[in-house]
Amino acid sequence: LSKETALMLPVLLAMFDLAIHGRLINARRYLAIGLAMAVFGLLRLQAPLDSSALNLGELLQSAPIIMASYADRLLWPIGTSPTTSLGAIEISLPSVGVTLILAGLALRTHVRMALCGLGVFVVGLAPALAGVALYSGLPYRYTYLPMLGVAISYCALWKKHPNHPASLLVPLLLGGITAAQLVDWSSNLSFWERGYQVSPGAETACGLFKAYEAELNQSGAEAPQRTEMFSRAEVLLHEAIQPPPSQYCCYSASRWYWKLGLPQSAVTSGVEALNNGCEHSPELLAPLAISEAVMGQWDAAESHASDAGRDPTGLAPVVLSAAAIRRGDESVIRYWEQQQSNESQMNLRDQVDFVLSSSPPTPQNSSGSPTDESESP
Repeated sequence: LSKETALMLPVLLAMFDLAIHGRLINARRYLAIGLAMAVFGLLRLQAPLDSSALNLGELLQSAPIIMASYADRLLWPIGTSPTTSLGAIEISLPSVGVTLILAGLALRTHVRMALCGLGVFVVGLAPALAGVALYSGLPYRYTYLPMLGVAISYCALWKKHPNHPASLLVPLLLGGITAAQLVDWSSNLSFWERGYQVSPGAETACGLFKAYEAELNQSGAEAPQRTEMFSRAEVLLHEAIQPPPSQYCCYSASRWYWKLGLPQSAVTSGVEALNNGCEHSPELLAPLAISEAVMGQWDAAESHASDAGRDPTGLAPVVLSAAAIRRGDESVIRYWEQQQSNESQMNLRDQVDFVLSSSPPTPQNSSGSPTDESESP
């Protein structure tokens, strides 16, 4: 979405022309931008990216509450979090009323400048509206351009009295209030801890889990502290995959445990994620399949590996090759070796040997909760 914001440049440039000159000037500038947009459009069409479909009706229906929420935060940026979900947003009618009054005063003071600011705000907020529809939350990182529009409108409000003390006092006050909350942004972990407190749910639990995951990967903490962080992350992941699950954390449901060397937890968490509505993505299925193989659950492992499709993790070919070798069929591993370099072929053989040697003669039971294992990293 941040890249698509560039498509609004002609409209924004026209607004500035009308505000400053009262008419459009130097059409060659628009031609240059148009050519750049055409090149961008062609490249974007060629990019093999999956785009989430936007429901225009739902987007327009949620637009008023989103706009009202932003208006509230512009006037009083306290007690909020960028992780607030759409369902948790409450409209403050007094804030909306004050915002409308200030906009009216700005229009009365300097029409062209105020219209330019309001236009930049509305046009620049379009990606934020789309982001809310896609992620069901307030994506504040898309508000930098709309805030430019707010600044222009604020200048229009004081056009006739540029040296009035209040014209400087209000921005300083809002800046001081905002600066007092910077502690919530001091690290990724503190950011998501605050977000989880303000708006608990699957999405914020997922964000906080990913923050703990990053800390565990980088931290040089002592064993007791790492165990505590692991336990906290495990609880958050479990919460994140409860229905309706956070699809982003669905990718970690089995992969996280597999990378930590906990195949039993990987199977339990992965199966639970699938039952709770997670997409059958290769990032979920492939680590689940190899964990099932190590646990001796070969039927489930081969089924999930087959369903993984184009697997970016490289684990599905290992499971399919190992399952075939157990039946005395080496054609599968030879097929995958033909798709890989010589170095990758040796790695594939090593991984298949590891899975076959690790798999017990009889399947192990993987029932229970994700916290059943006594092990921790």
